Amino acid sequence: MRGRGFIIKRVLLMLPVLFFVMFAVFMTVRLIPGDPLDAMLGGRRISEAADAEMRSQLGLDKPWYTQFWVWCGGVLHGDLGRSIMSRRPVLDEIAAKLPHTLELLVFSLLLAVPIGVSLGILAALRPRGAVDLLATAASVIGISMPAFWLGLLLLLTFSVRAGWFPTSGIIDPQIDVVQRTGFYVIDSLISGNMRALGSFLHHMILPAIVLSTVPLAYTTRMARSSMVEVLREAYVTTARAKGVHERSVITIHALRNALIPVTIAIGAVTGLMLGGAVLTETIFGLPGMGRLLVDAILQRDFPLIQGCILVFAVGYNIVNLLTDILCQWIDPKARYG
Repeated sequence: MRGRGFIIKRVLLMLPVLFFVMFAVFMTVRLIPGDPLDAMLGGRRISEAADAEMRSQLGLDKPWYTQFWVWCGGVLHGDLGRSIMSRRPVLDEIAAKLPHTLELLVFSLLLAVPIGVSLGILAALRPRGAVDLLATAASVIGISMPAFWLGLLLLLTFSVRAGWFPTSGIIDPQIDVVQRTGFYVIDSLISGNMRALGSFLHHMILPAIVLSTVPLAYTTRMARSSMVEVLREAYVTTARAKGVHERSVITIHALRNALIPVTIAIGAVTGLMLGGAVLTETIFGLPGMGRLLVDAILQRDFPLIQGCILVFAVGYNIVNLLTDILCQWIDPKARYG
């Protein structure tokens, strides 16, 4: 019951945050230079009567506060409006792109978390050793390196010059995959299309490396500092004095407590990766949420911009909620603190 109450409390705390995000996004997109109707018509001039009629159909003739409350009412009913450019429901546009972004995030985390945690723990076991110096240098470089520069560098080196990886896209155009879930990995496995799965993984390697660079660096630094601190605790010293095997000291006594701040760091960088996906998908031409948001901004598609950022905000809050729940599971003593 208490665990359920904790989750309900965290969800209730999310609601005012999401409302503020909705208001901020709604007002900010209207500061973007240009008019959505001009973008929709491609700069062609129309009569004032036709202009007024189209603005009325798009809801752009109403005051901003009326537009905002209409949009909020639609969100509460699961309606994010219609895209100005495609005239399709925003929810359908997002549903078609979101699985690709989620797959990119999962692959990036599968690279960042195991390597970062392992490298940080190895560095902590031998401070100032070769592994520690390597991990520290790699972390500093990873955090300092801009994602767009790294993406362009990898694209130029391994795709354009070496030809080892494709330059854009998410799968080879000549390969057909029956779309059931929208996730290429799941759909390829369901249909037994291993060629499609291989092509998809081949396209994901470079984008996943770029998106995992910062999380890998942060995870390595946090795992190292957390493990160093835990290894200095009295209970670890006592366990060693009692003759407990060093492997048991690390895995049973030290690692469990060291994982709590690491988990918090992973949750934080996972939320930030949603923003990093915008650059990564744009550089590698991936048809995900990031690319959809960039296109919507260029086309002044207000409903689509608002819907994309709202989904990013909800995703960030869900990641934080799952991180808190996971931390409580790792450390039962802090479960209801």
